[in-house]
Amino acid sequence: MSRRAGSIWRNDEGAVAPTVALALIALLGVGGIAFDYAHVASLDTELQQAADQAALAAATQLDGQTDAIARATAAAQALVSNSTLLGEGTSRAITVPTLTFCKTFDDSVASTASACTVTTVDAEAHVVWVAVGGRTAKYALTPIVAAMRSGTIGGEAVAGMSSAVCKEPPVMMCNPASNPASFDVDNYVGKGIRLIAKGSGASYAPGNFGFLDVGAGASDLSKLMGFGSPPDKCVDVTHPSTEPGAMTSVINEFNTRFDIYESGDSINCFSQNKCPPSKNSRKDVVMNHAAPFTKNNCGILTGGGGNGWVVSANPYRPVTDSTSAKFVDNYTAPIDAMGYPRDKCHATSLNGSCTGGRIGTGDWDINSYWLVNHGSAYPTALNASIRASAPSSADGTRTYPTRYQVYKWEMDNAAVQLPVAGRAVGTNTDYGQPICRPGLAGSTPGASVADRRTLPVAVVNCTGLNGHAAVTPIDWIDTFLVQPSMGRDNGLTGGAKVNYTSVGDIYVEIIGRTGNGTGGTTTQFIRHDKPYLIR
Repeated sequence: MSRRAGSIWRNDEGAVAPTVALALIALLGVGGIAFDYAHVASLDTELQQAADQAALAAATQLDGQTDAIARATAAAQALVSNSTLLGEGTSRAITVPTLTFCKTFDDSVASTASACTVTTVDAEAHVVWVAVGGRTAKYALTPIVAAMRSGTIGGEAVAGMSSAVCKEPPVMMCNPASNPASFDVDNYVGKGIRLIAKGSGASYAPGNFGFLDVGAGASDLSKLMGFGSPPDKCVDVTHPSTEPGAMTSVINEFNTRFDIYESGDSINCFSQNKCPPSKNSRKDVVMNHAAPFTKNNCGILTGGGGNGWVVSANPYRPVTDSTSAKFVDNYTAPIDAMGYPRDKCHATSLNGSCTGGRIGTGDWDINSYWLVNHGSAYPTALNASIRASAPSSADGTRTYPTRYQVYKWEMDNAAVQLPVAGRAVGTNTDYGQPICRPGLAGSTPGASVADRRTLPVAVVNCTGLNGHAAVTPIDWIDTFLVQPSMGRDNGLTGGAKVNYTSVGDIYVEIIGRTGNGTGGTTTQFIRHDKPYLIR
């Protein structure tokens, strides 16, 4: 017995058990802290991801238009639904109670509050700062070390919008509004605008147009203006720079959209079929010869002999004298050929009589147009079907369609409305569809094909603008190209001569805001908007 008792006394097996028992409390505490730390970290991640997504959703609405801030707030609070599985409480929904909008944001400043220049103006809101509602995490194991729950955990994010217009002529125009810092496109839909090329050294004024810098010169601008599949050049929508210079050669490529090809053809528009005209190329000039058509006989004849596009013998040239048969509202004299005309107040002279100067009223001579091209006065019964071809925000305020709507309707019904054979006009021929490129049909817009007679234009505040300078477009709009760029007059000489248009000027009708995913309603596909996180 004594030997057995001694053996038990000397046996050291199981001696570690007391140590483990003593350490168990500490080990459980450490394990609890690790578990609950992971819990808190996961909750923080959930809230931060919610803040990021809410900020990005809000940024997509910052287009500078009316209600941009309200739309951005709704997008952050309603369009994105986030929930947390790890927060304390019965509700898992994450709220977005706080949105702050910034006119500018200096990311080099550490404090978000100091970096943001706060604004409540829709047109100035370029950046959004979002803070989601705070949550707490109830600890599961950490109470062992006397802590019951975390402090309030939240999430913040700052986001903006990066935009670019690609593969289109980077055209800009000076804001025609009386307040050059704001622009409401709905006030201008259907109105004609005489865009005048800014002369070298002159200051920009409302109605002037120019080009934005794509990092190249006239050659690339010509390609962007003329090519059906232009080079992959993009213009930053938010902070582009102007491209000074007349860029006269670019206007020749502009006219290819109307089936007009000048003999120079430095970018191989004609020879390589790179500049397709619109399928509806109706215009106010006629062809003075029959096939064959080449780049040497498909340009505009400005005087003397030769073959090409010419002004007809009795063009639409209204006057301001109401006693004349050619008065703009009572044009009874025979018109032998007529493209889409300018607004009535612009149609009578180079400067016109529009109270808005270069900005028209949207009142155009649809009756004369219909009489020449369709054989009768305009039938108002067609209003609904024509407007259905291109619904517009102006439909409720106009008694007859815009030029763009008529253009689209004629294109949709080309077999009847735009006969390929053309119409005899004396010894000349009036064509509604292109004929200068034999075997090459005109371009028809589609999901990946832009309309060749529409052009996206940046609206810019030109106050104090001159030379090469950075600008911030107020908006991007789609415009309808009403007529080719060329000189037009009444054919007389001396004091009786009246000029109607100048080479280099472009006459357009405003369609609406360029489709951009944040308020645009048209079908242009060339604008790319991408929200991005700043911090």
